[in-house]
Amino acid sequence: MVATIPVRHAMSVQSPTPKVESTAKQSSQGLITLWLGLTMSTMGRVWKMGAEVHPSRWSRLAILPGMALYNSTMAMIENLRFRKTLEQTQIDQPPVFVLGHWRSGSTLLHNLLTSDPQFTYVNMYQTMFPSHFLTTERYGSVLGSPFLPKTRPMDNMECRFDLPQEDEFALCVMTGYSPYLLPIFQHQPRKIDRFFNVEEGLNPQELQEWKDALMLLMKKVTLKTGKPIVLKSPSHTFRTKLLLEMFPNAKFVYIYRNPYAVLKSSVHFRKTIFEENALGKSQSEDMTEEVLQIYENCFYTYERDRQLVPAGNLHEICFESLEADPLGEMQKLYAGLNMPGFEGLKTVLEPQVDSLRRYKKNKFTDDPVVMERLYNRLKFAFDRYGYAPPHLDAETAAA
Repeated sequence: MVATIPVRHAMSVQSPTPKVESTAKQSSQGLITLWLGLTMSTMGRVWKMGAEVHPSRWSRLAILPGMALYNSTMAMIENLRFRKTLEQTQIDQPPVFVLGHWRSGSTLLHNLLTSDPQFTYVNMYQTMFPSHFLTTERYGSVLGSPFLPKTRPMDNMECRFDLPQEDEFALCVMTGYSPYLLPIFQHQPRKIDRFFNVEEGLNPQELQEWKDALMLLMKKVTLKTGKPIVLKSPSHTFRTKLLLEMFPNAKFVYIYRNPYAVLKSSVHFRKTIFEENALGKSQSEDMTEEVLQIYENCFYTYERDRQLVPAGNLHEICFESLEADPLGEMQKLYAGLNMPGFEGLKTVLEPQVDSLRRYKKNKFTDDPVVMERLYNRLKFAFDRYGYAPPHLDAETAAA
């Protein structure tokens, strides 16, 4: 199971994957995969788990041993240079964690929060090469930039080494204990279930390795910038309890979105990520049921654990409201978390408001029958967040 809370409404929804009508030319990662930052030890761990490989992926596979040797070598150099300094580095300023299911708008929220100059974040280069970015980022980001796609393959958001990125990518290549291993375990997803809620899924030694990796990553970013960190990974929505144990004063922002839109986008996201990072044959089966089960577990785990967050340290935000009025919603967020500095953020964001509204999301075709089935399956979330049934909205719009 993904989490210990039982999956509810467990009836299967058989439906075709929603058809994507992209509003911009889709990009490809090329040889840039999630696995380029693996060290020899973590690559060995993942291979022992039974990672799926196929000769058709030879170009991606061929580059990994050399990269793993490079990463391991640079990691040893970084350890020699910074070990003592990192041991003395403290996370004195409470981090901010952005929570929410995949495709709920957490990237937009993360980008808005990290526009505030008082905060810092883990960027894309640091998540790809967490074992040595203190040593290599200056030249590595320059040399690697020509190989990056201009936009992310799953949507139309800009892709650059210096932009905010999910720390889960770093934890994946640092430990091998991450649901982001799914692209190389596409036909063995149950092997990855225990990596969502790591506190309940990992054994004590593995859990300590995971916690040490997160702390090391945060210390490195703190050493580099000296600012409080805003971290964003949907996977952390399963880990609120653990994060509170590690950082009792942490702030949490939970973003939610129309469940139907989340589901459609998540199926597309999953298919794209799987294809762009596969080392074996891609899964051809419909992924809707798998996405639904993860959504349910994510929802119920968050509902259980949000009660543990001290008053004033959790703020919930609606994606549609944030999209319509980013400045107004961010002001509410700062007030809700009793965080200073909104005027500084406002100064930065005001010139960006028009460009935020011009961003083009992927569009999907809608099947009213499928919409009704999915609504019945996810009614608990529609009710919790106050969204109308999507099939009724569609009928009203067509009338």
